[in-house]
Amino acid sequence: MNQVSYNDFGLFETEKLSVDYICLNLPNLSNISQVASYFQALGFNCYQKDRQENKSRQEVNNKNKSQNKYELIFITHIPYWDGIQAHFIGFHANFFYKVIKAGQHFELKEFDAILSRIDLYYDRRNQSKDKIGSQEFINSSFCQFQISHSRKNLQVKKNKKGLVFKIGSRATQKHYRVYTKDNFLRFEFEIKGSLIKDLHQLVVNKGFKEFEQILSYQFFKHSFELFSQSSQPSHLDWLLNRLRIYKHRDQLLSHSVPSHYLTQITFKKFSDKSDFITFLQFIVYAQSLTYRTDSLGNTQYRCVQFPVQDFLKHTKRSKNYYQLDKLVRFFNQLQENSLIQFFTDDYYRGLVTIPEVNLYKDIHKYWIAEVWMAEELFYQPHPFLFTDYFRTKLTKYQFQVLFEIIQRYSFTDIRKEFHFQQLIHSYSTSINGKTKIKIKEHFIEYLQALEKQQRIRSEVLILPSNETHNIHQITYRHLNQNKTIVAFELIDIRFK
Repeated sequence: MNQVSYNDFGLFETEKLSVDYICLNLPNLSNISQVASYFQALGFNCYQKDRQENKSRQEVNNKNKSQNKYELIFITHIPYWDGIQAHFIGFHANFFYKVIKAGQHFELKEFDAILSRIDLYYDRRNQSKDKIGSQEFINSSFCQFQISHSRKNLQVKKNKKGLVFKIGSRATQKHYRVYTKDNFLRFEFEIKGSLIKDLHQLVVNKGFKEFEQILSYQFFKHSFELFSQSSQPSHLDWLLNRLRIYKHRDQLLSHSVPSHYLTQITFKKFSDKSDFITFLQFIVYAQSLTYRTDSLGNTQYRCVQFPVQDFLKHTKRSKNYYQLDKLVRFFNQLQENSLIQFFTDDYYRGLVTIPEVNLYKDIHKYWIAEVWMAEELFYQPHPFLFTDYFRTKLTKYQFQVLFEIIQRYSFTDIRKEFHFQQLIHSYSTSINGKTKIKIKEHFIEYLQALEKQQRIRSEVLILPSNETHNIHQITYRHLNQNKTIVAFELIDIRFK
């Protein structure tokens, strides 16, 4: 199991996180008006309340300015603590954090201020492809959490914007909220107590990179711990895509096939499927070759040179003229970059673009291939990794089933749907009942292998009946042509 640390995360901006709340403890503050004047000069109108839950507020010193765009609220009576707090809420907090980070106008140590709370959020915009709406996601998650997180304090409430799902007690150091807001769903993490106080010195010493890395780590860690077992993951793509890349870190071995996110369109020709798998195998094979490098513009490229027969040996194909001729044809068309259309990630499509391929025969009449590939491709983590069963002798039906599983699995959603009827229709010729049973058995066999490799959960869902079964108890009889098998990806990582 791969371990993830705070060093694997970046700054708030990189992780698309925003600050939504900041609370400062001011233990030695005797003159609120003097501090308010300081903040008013920074663009903050200042108010005060006796208690945080009070709705009414008053100006601190009647010096607020109409041109000031931001606000802060002083709370003068704090339960179980003799001091004053300054609260920055919403976009006011976001701006104040930028002021702290810039360090030009304000430093916490000027007023003995201690950072006591910070809220971070991620906004996930609603998409037309979402299978359920934001409110249904919240209601479904609430029902599931009552089973999977039964010890937590769970609440769903309505507000003017829709629904708010509260997870955990506000009295604890970590509190989580999910709520609808305009055209997106907001995931918000409230961090306070000793957890944030331990990081206070980083802010004082302007160690903002480490401060933001640690908090980003905490945000994704807590989000993953809450939602990793979700059965309605369509609104969790942002979380899963961010963490999935750590599943197979440093595991790209010669007997594996890596994959990036794939389109879910039907491959029209069998040769397209075969060439695509060959391309994935070639990415692994090229890692082990000696190379030279050169640059084209700002992009660094690696040139690998090898006998085509050596790659034939790597893929464990028969060493006959037909297989060699197929590989020569494959490398001839590789420079056309027709295969990149099956990847959905634009950045990755750029990495796998092949700028130049040369094929020639050496003095012994052996085919030699020279291929230029982006250097960064060899350091790019792949979100999916499969055992290379294609290196064994497969029937055409086994190949088709394996390819279908890889294609449907290599998708952003943790919920993987396999439509048996669609698989049957992918064959160009009609098949008899005995062959259909064999195809079903291959399908179950490879799904069970994925479970043993901890790629999917042991429980699968059969639609439209909504029956849940252990993957090792399914037989071909469960796979009638109108049935859909839903498997759930297992992202097996551990946070340090």
